[in-house]
Amino acid sequence: MPQKYNAKNSDEASNKQAANTSTSAHASSVDHENVLLSTAVVRAIGKCTISVLCRSLLDSGSQSNFITEEIVQTLKLKN
Repeated sequence: MPQKYNAKNSDEASNKQAANTSTSAHASSVDHENVLLSTAVVRAIGKCTISVLCRSLLDSGSQSNFITEEIVQTLKLKN
């Protein structure tokens, strides 16, 4: 059942979300230059409110986005 918005509900939701968030960093070496890219565990939501937790690579300089076939199938997305 949907709840009415109030500050208490919002704070509780924020606290739950913060408790479930994790990040890590990975390094890659190309021509002796190191690049650090962050990752985050995110909840991806597909059709019919199907959702799945997955790890996301955060690259602010990227011009493309990718998703695995497994996530496409799980979320019932068109491929």
